[in-house]
Amino acid sequence: MSRQGSYAARYRLTAISSIGTLGLATTCLYVTGVSGLDRNALGVELHAPIWKRYMQYKNRLFSFLTLNLNKFKKYIRNKSAPQGVLISAKKDFSLEVPFQYVGPKRCSSALRIAAVVHIFYTELCDELWLALKNIDAPCDLYITTNTADKANILKRYFSKWPNGIVNITVFNNRGRDIWPKLSIAQKIRDKYDLFLFLHSKKSPQADSLGMEWKEHLINSLIGSPEIFHSILDAFETFPNLGLIFPQHPKWLRKWMKWSKMYKRASEFANRIDITLTKRSLLDFPAGSMYWARSRALDSLLKLDISEYDFEEEKGQFNDTFAHVIERMICYIAEANGYFWMKTVADGPVRRASRGVEISTPNDLKSFRHNHVISLTK
Repeated sequence: MSRQGSYAARYRLTAISSIGTLGLATTCLYVTGVSGLDRNALGVELHAPIWKRYMQYKNRLFSFLTLNLNKFKKYIRNKSAPQGVLISAKKDFSLEVPFQYVGPKRCSSALRIAAVVHIFYTELCDELWLALKNIDAPCDLYITTNTADKANILKRYFSKWPNGIVNITVFNNRGRDIWPKLSIAQKIRDKYDLFLFLHSKKSPQADSLGMEWKEHLINSLIGSPEIFHSILDAFETFPNLGLIFPQHPKWLRKWMKWSKMYKRASEFANRIDITLTKRSLLDFPAGSMYWARSRALDSLLKLDISEYDFEEEKGQFNDTFAHVIERMICYIAEANGYFWMKTVADGPVRRASRGVEISTPNDLKSFRHNHVISLTK
């Protein structure tokens, strides 16, 4: 080969190598949040042929790639991890509450009710008190918190609860609201037919949407006496109804996945004879507020679980044992022979979701027949 031909071949090889490197850099930068290849980041003047500057800038290029490689690997891991299959929003129907045929005053139900409420943020007592007052039927109140000082505040605040006994218990700050509520439910499961699980929710990760979400959760469960009696009517109508929880805001749906929890959830599921697959449907009471028939949670409440199964509180965003249990609730209810439904009160979530108006008891039965989804069948 002539010297001229040798130079040409070397020139082409260098150009191909450089273009390939640039492609990898572009991919890495794209998925790690850097928009484009800017000269400040790489020290490369893109208007000049990069192959002429390859030797000069390759060290800077590879140094930059090395810094971003861990982010790139994390992105690939997350994309390939089991996420679960969320029910399509087009098929995800919910009961509009209150039901049109349910009035504000009804005869007392035979169902024994307990509200189990974890209050970490005592400044939210006012809104929880106002919501709980919509339960105009006998209902015992079990409150949990994490310090003795908070317990004293709560005793003063809830001492005038008119509908039943008030019990306040202090727990260590483990398992967020999940462990305290679970622990109380384990101890009292034989005394009650229905549990209402609430907590003083704050979600920094939701920013400005957090307040709207919290109001939606509470309103869709006990936003008025009519809503309370609508939900009570559903439980009385269907003896095998196990759970009622609020419909999900549209923006929340992208977060409803297993993330890194799949392996741990699968191992936990095996303890209660539930089989998960990577492509199993996934749905759960996001926000951890819901109504539950005590028997629907039987296999969970009988498990030997303690506070030390839960991580110490370190401000975790996700991927804890508490998050695993939250995601398993619907599976547990179905494994115990019960089905679940969602509710949606008036507001932004109703306007953006597939709510069904319930005007007559037959509408409720029709909803059960046409719109209830199972994760396991």
